[in-house]
Amino acid sequence: MGESHNYLIALVLNCNTMCKFCETSEATVKEIFDKMGITDMVTCGQAHEIIEKYEITLGDIGAYCDKHNVKIRGCQLGCF
Repeated sequence: MGESHNYLIALVLNCNTMCKFCETSEATVKEIFDKMGITDMVTCGQAHEIIEKYEITLGDIGAYCDKHNVKIRGCQLGCF
């Protein structure tokens, strides 16, 4: 099964640690969005500005948006 299988097992076994990180990231994104007045829509440009200014990942923003039904608009690739 190899290294990737072992990595997946390690992820599952460390779920509590990872979940605490996810909660921290979610709280950080919520605080930033609240400060910026972002409630139901964020632009791709705003997301990129946030990651640079606050040193969080696009994945953190994307996960928060998915969970809280925040739409992402103005995609820089023209996807949405």
